[in-house]
Amino acid sequence: MPPKNDETDEQDDQDDVKTPRQTSVPGTEGPKLPSVESAAEHYVDIRDKRMALTKKESDAMAVLDDAMSKAIAGGKIPVNSEGIAYYRCRTIEEIVEYNTKHKIRVRKPKADGTPADEE
Repeated sequence: MPPKNDETDEQDDQDDVKTPRQTSVPGTEGPKLPSVESAAEHYVDIRDKRMALTKKESDAMAVLDDAMSKAIAGGKIPVNSEGIAYYRCRTIEEIVEYNTKHKIRVRKPKADGTPADEE
């Protein structure tokens, strides 16, 4: 790659700038449909809440990952021959399945108390 010069840097900066939305020309707007407007607003509200929860879920999963790693390293939770550790939560009816690649699953156990099989 050739070295960048000031002119190239300016062009890169211009490429990063978003262009403004085109304004509508008076008299060419489409029909305003209240049912579609309302449904779209409702969807966007739900989507934005889900996206915020996804971030919180990721943060919570990182805390769980850290706690499981420390418990396994401290010998408090055994790891089976396949490299998987199971922890049965006492306060909720869930089993935490943790493998050595830091993949975590939290799910309901089967009726006999064993971890549920993958679907």
